Amino acid sequence: MIPAIAATSSSSSASSIERAATVHMVFFWTYIVVLVLAAILTFLVWHSGNKLQDAIRTDAEVKIATSNAVAENARRDAALANESTAKLSLRIEEEARKRAEAENALLQLQQRLQPRRLPRETFLNALRDKPKGSVVILYQNEDPEAWWFAIDIAAQLNAAGWTAKNPEPLRPSANRPDMPSVFSMGSSFSVGGVYGGRGVSFAAREVDSPPFTRSTPFSALATALDVSGFGLSTFRDESLPENSFRIIVGPRP
Repeated sequence: MIPAIAATSSSSSASSIERAATVHMVFFWTYIVVLVLAAILTFLVWHSGNKLQDAIRTDAEVKIATSNAVAENARRDAALANESTAKLSLRIEEEARKRAEAENALLQLQQRLQPRRLPRETFLNALRDKPKGSVVILYQNEDPEAWWFAIDIAAQLNAAGWTAKNPEPLRPSANRPDMPSVFSMGSSFSVGGVYGGRGVSFAAREVDSPPFTRSTPFSALATALDVSGFGLSTFRDESLPENSFRIIVGPRP
């Protein structure tokens, strides 16, 4: 009886060991499978992570390249805009310069076209309280502007207390070759070999040299014409009486 119980106990122990070994093997291989799956999943996660990083890096590089291209285009456009602005500024300056030159040329033309006039106050002040004389005024024949200017000179001299006859046209004379009818020589004219810059000359019996400091009618008249803006062109004419003068108004330069 007892041996039978022992055999039964021994058989039961062997079965328990086998079951435990079987369970252990199941768990062991399950663990191995889990490890393998974990390794596979780890590799897959690592690989997908690398792909994600590569995709992010590629996208960032594309965006950076795009931004750089946009920035370069913006810099190029800014440079072109600055160049265009500089060219426009230069063109505006050039147009302003041309306009100023045209306006100045127009002003000079208008001044040249205006009839000559003596500045009344300046001329009269220069003759005030100075010795006086008489004047014969001749003007370029068939020159309306010269005639008008000669009339103005006569009026101003008479207003200053001088004696000035009505202007007469200048005509050549066989016995006065020093008084031609046409004086114009560029911007000046000559009388007796002397050139005048504003088309006015005058003759006197005695001619002083500048500065005209002597208290004589000649010095007074020469100074008055000079301060009035008409350059002096004088010549001697001994046939004229003392303190008598001849003013010759030539064509406007």
